[in-house]
Amino acid sequence: HIPMQLQKEIEKIADTNKAKLNADEIIVSIMEAKTGNILSLASSNRFNPNNIEKDKRININNNAIEFAYEPGSVLIPITVAIALDKNRVGEKELFSAYNQGQKDKNGLFPQGIITIDRWKIKDQNRFTNNTLSVEDIVVNTSYIGSLLVANRLSGKELLDGYEAFGLNKKTNIDFPNETIGQFPTLAQLSSGEQVGKINIFKSTVSYGQGASVNFIQLMQGYNIFNNDGKIVQPSITKQSFENPSYQIVSPKTTAIMKDILIKTALQKSGKFKRHEGLEIGGKTAVANIAENGKYDLKYMSSFFGFVNDEHAKYTIGITVKNPISKDKYKNYDLASDGVTSLFNEVVTVLVKDGYLKPNETHK
Repeated sequence: HIPMQLQKEIEKIADTNKAKLNADEIIVSIMEAKTGNILSLASSNRFNPNNIEKDKRININNNAIEFAYEPGSVLIPITVAIALDKNRVGEKELFSAYNQGQKDKNGLFPQGIITIDRWKIKDQNRFTNNTLSVEDIVVNTSYIGSLLVANRLSGKELLDGYEAFGLNKKTNIDFPNETIGQFPTLAQLSSGEQVGKINIFKSTVSYGQGASVNFIQLMQGYNIFNNDGKIVQPSITKQSFENPSYQIVSPKTTAIMKDILIKTALQKSGKFKRHEGLEIGGKTAVANIAENGKYDLKYMSSFFGFVNDEHAKYTIGITVKNPISKDKYKNYDLASDGVTSLFNEVVTVLVKDGYLKPNETHK
């Protein structure tokens, strides 16, 4: 079962940050990478673990399972992993950044922009080169790089890949009312591929737009990167036996992606607190919340990743729904500062309570 002391501490972190960020809801979860056992599933809008002890069921509303949302760029590492594992892209391969033009005084090319049918897709960030490596695509959140990778795959390969990572289907967590979410259809994802045409559905879904997932699906998917490429079912009522695991991507692909996610976290080293002796990796994202079929001026800020010591491995998920932060926290909603600050607090608790024991290995 969920350790009560840890749950209370994580709930307190969610509560204080909800107030600080003026958010609608904050969800935080910690999962043992190898077993899938969830040590904490805390919502600022209150998940009550005492129900587990009463009757082994949780008859409450919990948005970690019931609410589906567009994941945004946390989907990019999964897209890249699928293509790498099928040898559709090379680890050292370079892709065009579609950012032709003159460098500015800071040595940056114009923003990349690509036209697909009647849509123009623009990269958020600007780069010093005209090419992007697989690592660049993930670390610097390149939409263009991600869609070029995704279009190396057939629609079936991409959809099957997402489902293998636990998306677009139930995780079968021991918790009622799980929402599956939604992805484009196979027909939509396959359109035009026979003539080598770049597909708009394949393109946008590659960086987490035009699809929806629930929080626990992303926990399960990211856990693959922290579990040697194996998927394991998340479990709230701790099993007396270990949940079975299944190989989804190769150990080689997993090692490449894990290294990239560590570098992604290091790129945000000003935001992620350096916890000496721990291995930390993951990806942040900010995505619009779609309501009633259109995008509103509301955002979901998230982080999915991991923190490990020499003996223990934990997968961490954090979402902040609709932060409307002000004063000294006014940029927390879009800069992902809120989720990185939350992650730092969670790691501090795990170390304080003895779940993690920093050593010299991961300095």
